[in-house]
Amino acid sequence: MWFPNLKNFWQCIKKDKLLIMALLMGLLLRGLNPTFGSPSLYVSNDEAIAHLSALNMIAYRTPVSITNYTPLGAYVQIPFLVASFLAMKIVGLIQNVSDFEIFILTHQGYFLFIPRLISAFFGTLTILVIYKMTLELFKNQQTAIIAAFLTAVSFNLVHISHFGRPWAASLFFFVLAVYLALKNKNFLSPVSVALSYGFHQVGILAFPLIFIKLFKKKP
Repeated sequence: MWFPNLKNFWQCIKKDKLLIMALLMGLLLRGLNPTFGSPSLYVSNDEAIAHLSALNMIAYRTPVSITNYTPLGAYVQIPFLVASFLAMKIVGLIQNVSDFEIFILTHQGYFLFIPRLISAFFGTLTILVIYKMTLELFKNQQTAIIAAFLTAVSFNLVHISHFGRPWAASLFFFVLAVYLALKNKNFLSPVSVALSYGFHQVGILAFPLIFIKLFKKKP
């Protein structure tokens, strides 16, 4: 049973090899140097503070974020921080949550690779959704491939996907909501809007588009 599935998977890769190239290019651009750090990160009250809000939720057992962003960006990071904490405790580097918090605060940028890689992941998935949405709109694979490559190398999209801020995840669910609306997924599309808003407040801007599409009278 595995062999037919692997064969079909390989045939899909060969058929969509240009799309695979666009996804790999996008991932490479977005995932470059995810561990760089700077003292300015801890002064700007943005990327690092958004990252530390996940640690705050763990330490104080609270669902409330300490940043101005909506909290899903911190929630996604919590499992990775828990895994890092357990690994460091097993090898004896830390003893408790307070030690872990002090370690992060005194090693600027040390754990910022976690939100940055998450951001790069969502940014890469956005390329795939743009491809599918363009294909749905224009019914032309060449046009969809061009849209995927332009998305992969877009300076602004690479920039927002390279940092540990919630913009990339919010944009992914934003675009996904539009695509699902085009596919007449009347339940999943509003859910995607809610997830987009959960990462960043800009997600609410997708709702008017979805509202018009979902409630537009059919001829």
